[in-house]
Amino acid sequence: MACESKGACTALGGQVKDHILVIPNPLAAEPGQWVSLHMPESSVLRASAVLYGLPALSLILGAAAGNAMAAGLGIGDDPGTALGAGVGMVLGLGIMWVLNRRLGGRAHYKPHMVSILGPGMD
Repeated sequence: MACESKGACTALGGQVKDHILVIPNPLAAEPGQWVSLHMPESSVLRASAVLYGLPALSLILGAAAGNAMAAGLGIGDDPGTALGAGVGMVLGLGIMWVLNRRLGGRAHYKPHMVSILGPGMD
């Protein structure tokens, strides 16, 4: 068995690493057995929107606000845009961190075991 998206992990020079996931074991799977996990598609989409969309949106809005406020701050458009983008990105990442802390523990955002596939294929 292999992840169908494993190429995405190494596309930018990253390394493939094992991930440890602690979940309930209602099927009484034994160590070494392969299991099938499921997570609702809506949860994956929401988490992806927060993970990718929020920082990007906050960066763009920050850049626009910085550009609009540049003259009032007595700086040029480009430095104002860059400053606003940086502030927007930091705020977006901060909001994302808070949302992760509040929502990440909910069962809806955690995968659950649905079947035992068989012995491990190490």
